[in-house]
Amino acid sequence: MTKFVKIDIFAGRPNPVFAASEDLLSFLHGAGVAVTTDEGDESTGKLGYRGFRVLETISEIESNSVTSEDLIGEYNQSRLIESSPDLERRLLDAAKEASAIDDQLYGYIADAIGGSTLDTGIAIDTATDESRQSNASPPGGTGSQSVASTSSGDPQCPPCGGADAPGYNPGYWNGDSHRKASNNCYAYANNQATNTFPQPGRGSGQVFTFIDCDDVRLAAERDGLVTVGSFQASRAGWYVALVIWPGQDYHWYRQDTVGCWSHKPGSTSVRNLDNGGAQISDPQLCDRGPYSIFCTYMVTDASAIIS
Repeated sequence: MTKFVKIDIFAGRPNPVFAASEDLLSFLHGAGVAVTTDEGDESTGKLGYRGFRVLETISEIESNSVTSEDLIGEYNQSRLIESSPDLERRLLDAAKEASAIDDQLYGYIADAIGGSTLDTGIAIDTATDESRQSNASPPGGTGSQSVASTSSGDPQCPPCGGADAPGYNPGYWNGDSHRKASNNCYAYANNQATNTFPQPGRGSGQVFTFIDCDDVRLAAERDGLVTVGSFQASRAGWYVALVIWPGQDYHWYRQDTVGCWSHKPGSTSVRNLDNGGAQISDPQLCDRGPYSIFCTYMVTDASAIIS
């Protein structure tokens, strides 16, 4: 089995990984980091840097030069390594030495680690809904929304314009560890649990080339999504929104039946809060962490072809 280190950071693209050297593994062992099958811990789910994990592949990997999580197959992993600046800086330097990240990402993560404790106090509004809704039920249609703290009458939420908008049903996405790990923001926005960590354009045969608004938007249009100027109009399907972390990643939000928006940052849990812990009434205005560029609103429906 091969051991890798994963940087838990992206929302749309597969996370960067690198093969762990014997020296690094010895250091991690001394620090008490162990690979486990326990799925009990959870990152904050915020957008941007969340921490590191040590991975152990289920099968042998032919090349140790792999730098993308989607290329290493199934694996077991350690608990999330965060709020440990010295350990995180050692792992960050190893990632740079392995060419798993570029200078921009290295600088961003170094700043995020700093010498202070990372913010792990944001409460994700999932437990209450999960206790009400079975994780075996399909992603919610318009009839699956329970009346919760974000009801349709909540003045913080605008009217929902999508006639086929899904209900906010985090239990379906978060309650199964494989489903959660294998689906990203694009799967969630389109309400399709493909278990393939889908990428814009892959379903239609031409994945985006550049991480910018135009290229990712055009790839999504090839998959069947339609670009629109706002999310106020009533229409079939439901509204989604595309944002970009310049040069690094993309992210998608979707509008649920309540009118507010929710999202799934990478392989972490579905959430209906932004990076500051607030409800999302408009993804153009919410706290998106490093995803500083708002690109566009789009409309999708069940006919979108994603993979």
